[in-house]
Amino acid sequence: MSYPDLLTSLTPRGACEHLYDLASKVPKTQVIVELGVYRARTTVWMAAGAQAGRGAHLYAIDPWDHPAHDPLKPKFGMSKQREIAEAYVVEQGHTDHVTLTQGFSAQVGQHWDGPKVGLLYVDGDHTYEGVMADWDAWSPHLVGTATVVWDDYLHPSHPGVRKAVDALVQRGDLTGMHVVADRIAVTRLPRGRHTPTRTTPPPNPEGEGTGQDQAGQDTEDPDPDTT
Repeated sequence: MSYPDLLTSLTPRGACEHLYDLASKVPKTQVIVELGVYRARTTVWMAAGAQAGRGAHLYAIDPWDHPAHDPLKPKFGMSKQREIAEAYVVEQGHTDHVTLTQGFSAQVGQHWDGPKVGLLYVDGDHTYEGVMADWDAWSPHLVGTATVVWDDYLHPSHPGVRKAVDALVQRGDLTGMHVVADRIAVTRLPRGRHTPTRTTPPPNPEGEGTGQDQAGQDTEDPDPDTT
């Protein structure tokens, strides 16, 4: 398969291509949701895949410069990151295919009244509590055939991601896990799955992002002005 020539930032190209492929398979009656956007690099990869495939719309959520966002690394709270994301979506021709939403992912999920989600890409708060809060908020909106992808599953600096994903697999909320490009864990819902019971209290918007930046995929960006 031929893939577009798009920016990848620190997310390996192999992972981006896999996200492209997954997005291409989501029906137009469902949507793709990305939690943690930063500069919209993976956003555009998935949008391109969706438009090359079955035409699903993508919703991308990040707090960016939200007044309550207090990330460990200040650059993730800068307004210029949101502006770069917005500009990149326009530059790549996806303004009609992507909805960028400024907000905290778990809060947005709790109030979601949009279409069912066929692909969920989780790259937000990388603490165990943050990952579980995102799962609790968004899992009720997944279709039974949904794929859920978790960034930084093997990253040694973010053990909370692996701990949370492994716990969800162990208790039967997720199945079929495999790792792509030593980066992302790809999972799906088990057959006959029911909406899981909430495992964490609703997140505190003042605290989300203080344990780990919402846009976790670029937390080690060596050149934040060029990637």
